[in-house]
Amino acid sequence: RDAGCTPRKCGRGVTDAVITRDEAERIRRIAERGLSLGGSDGGASILDLHSGALSLGKHFVNLYRYFGDKIRDIFTEEDFALYRDVRQRIQQRIAQAFGISPSLLYLTKPTFFSRINNTEAKTTHDEYWHPHIDKVS
Repeated sequence: RDAGCTPRKCGRGVTDAVITRDEAERIRRIAERGLSLGGSDGGASILDLHSGALSLGKHFVNLYRYFGDKIRDIFTEEDFALYRDVRQRIQQRIAQAFGISPSLLYLTKPTFFSRINNTEAKTTHDEYWHPHIDKVS
């Protein structure tokens, strides 16, 4: 077992210093553009740029297949580059905070944006108000 992959401490970390205000605003605009393409019938909508999962009605679609080449009109290469860069910075900050080598730390998937409103839940995926564990992922 590699000694560099086991954290020496346990806890939570909170920081405002991973991305700039401008980057946060740009990330939010990316999420808003993507979420505007779909939306759950039940109030909890998800956009996962990594896998392409997008809430649409009571189901999920792969936005890259669903929209095809039109996706280039929605997201730019700069958008994807910023998303990748921010994910990498988060990974590095977590590794630093917990004394783990960044090369031995893997972020879970999916990493997604979510939008929740007060629409009544239509499926169990829309219910965020009770204790649950996401075992499948």
